[in-house]
Amino acid sequence: MPRQDPPIEHRFSSENQPEKNGRPKGSLSAKTIIKKWLETKDDWVHPVTKEKVKLTQYDIIALQQIAKARKGDTRAFDAVLDRVEGKPKQEIDVNQDITWIEERTYPKDREKK
Repeated sequence: MPRQDPPIEHRFSSENQPEKNGRPKGSLSAKTIIKKWLETKDDWVHPVTKEKVKLTQYDIIALQQIAKARKGDTRAFDAVLDRVEGKPKQEIDVNQDITWIEERTYPKDREKK
């Protein structure tokens, strides 16, 4: 069904236009803000050498996720593997034989003849 324009009395005139919506120009998206904070560095004890090193928040979070996986957290292990190996594709077999049974019901006064 094709789209129809609204009636003329409901349309906006050239003087009466809706305000512009959306994020203002120059403002930062949530993704940009999060990336900025993940790139900040912090002091952290290196898990192997036990020395204090400066790591990004991204590195610290990744190390914490790996540590949880090493302690037996299966969700953390799955998350680490999904990041490294990629999520496994799930295939759905849609090539199956389908038997279609059509059943019609009739009102009592219009019985099938």
